[in-house]
Amino acid sequence: MSLKNIWSSVKTSVVGVVKSMGVMLATTLAINAIFTGFNWILDNTVRKSQILIDKGKEAREDIKEINDEFQNQEKFIKENSERFAELYEKSKNGTLGSDDYDEFVSLNKQMANLFPSIVSGFDSQGNAILSLGDSADEATTAMGNLLRQSREVSNYAVSQKIGDAMRGVFEENKKLLEEILKYDNKIGYTSDT
Repeated sequence: MSLKNIWSSVKTSVVGVVKSMGVMLATTLAINAIFTGFNWILDNTVRKSQILIDKGKEAREDIKEINDEFQNQEKFIKENSERFAELYEKSKNGTLGSDDYDEFVSLNKQMANLFPSIVSGFDSQGNAILSLGDSADEATTAMGNLLRQSREVSNYAVSQKIGDAMRGVFEENKKLLEEILKYDNKIGYTSDT
């Protein structure tokens, strides 16, 4: 056999092996893609229920936090707005006594924590400077406006979460009903009896 024939034979064998490997690789990749797609569909179908329930629980927790925050703001304003406005005006016109000062600082900190958007800066002692006007009337009006705005923001935030919360509740109820029906079927209970 000549060198040319040997080379041709080797070349044909190598090309055949490469082609076979290419077909095997393509087949393996195709099978892998099929199984990956099947697993994805199965996983999403099975997990869809749990995902809805988890999103619903998270949305309900968020709604509770939103409502709690608003209720804290509302409670503070209802319980303290008159006294805070009085002390606020005294602080503006320089007639705040030492006893009143401590009370004012405490209420001022609470206001700053509940409504951070009204903080316009800090004084030399690190106390928040609030933008509520120059008089008790202006402060009272500003606090009422803050509470209305906070209610609107809270309502909007809840409206953004309510869909997920309801879908989660419906999915939880659906799963519970499926469990009840499964046990009813096991014990032979029917609603016709």
